[in-house]
Amino acid sequence: MNSVTLAWSLNAFGLFTSMVAAVIMFYYPPRMKIFTEKGAEVVSFVRNPDPQNAARGKRQSFLGRFGPFLLIVGFAFQLGAAFLSR
Repeated sequence: MNSVTLAWSLNAFGLFTSMVAAVIMFYYPPRMKIFTEKGAEVVSFVRNPDPQNAARGKRQSFLGRFGPFLLIVGFAFQLGAAFLSR
């Protein structure tokens, strides 16, 4: 496998990874913490959590952190492909 083919493959994989990350971040955006003027974190509940909603919250929390990480990985693959194709 020559360097051009490897660079193209890395670039395509990085682009695909970034697209998956964008879809994940669209459906499961990262949660932003809200703080008061004194610096205390605001915690609010709409209703009492049940087991089904707790599982949804865990999935939201995981995918909200996984999406940006996956975006960075995709960017790193594309950056590596750019340096390899020089």
